[in-house]
Amino acid sequence: MSHELRTPLNSIIGFSGILAQGLAGPLNDEQHKQIAIIRDSGERLLGLVNDVLDLSRIESGKFDIIPEEFDLVALVTTMVDSVQPMVASKGLGISVDAAEPVIPMWTDREKVGQVILNLLSNAIKYTAEGTVKILVAGTWDGISATVSVSDTGCGIAPEDMDGLFDRFATVRGLVRRVEDGAGLGLSISRRLAALLGGSLSAESVLGKGSTFTFQLPVRHPEAKV
Repeated sequence: MSHELRTPLNSIIGFSGILAQGLAGPLNDEQHKQIAIIRDSGERLLGLVNDVLDLSRIESGKFDIIPEEFDLVALVTTMVDSVQPMVASKGLGISVDAAEPVIPMWTDREKVGQVILNLLSNAIKYTAEGTVKILVAGTWDGISATVSVSDTGCGIAPEDMDGLFDRFATVRGLVRRVEDGAGLGLSISRRLAALLGGSLSAESVLGKGSTFTFQLPVRHPEAKV
């Protein structure tokens, strides 16, 4: 399924990119616009396919944890750099506050990064103006670390909080104001956090913003060192 779904989508995205660059010949303004729509739609669909496949692997118990040593602060900085185009396009501010300059981790770097990236993307998507703030800290006992992502966005109503991390959950009342996804990102993120031995929680005030806190052990039980 992974190969059959991803291969044609990657072809659509790749060839539309070639056309957009004018490598197959010059384009007029309308053609540029239409090709951009094709590419954006392909990338959105590929993201959805990846989410569904990730969720399927998690639920089937086939999502392996591969621990390695890395610096959590550096990883957060890398994820923030990757969303800078999204931040700039909306005119938002973004900042990282780390309690320590380096927080060594022995866990699955890729999956930790995926959770952080999902939280950052959500914060930016649901924030029309203001700032996204990331706080990175280790606990006093050195056993775990936390990454908190706060925004000044629309917030979440109390009645929506209970089902926020359910599969295909979307925040009611936002569909017409924000380009919503399928509602898989937070569900996958919480399941990944659990696989890593951690947790993902949320606090929010409607109309004022939200804070998502990702807490995880510094050392995963499967880490060799």
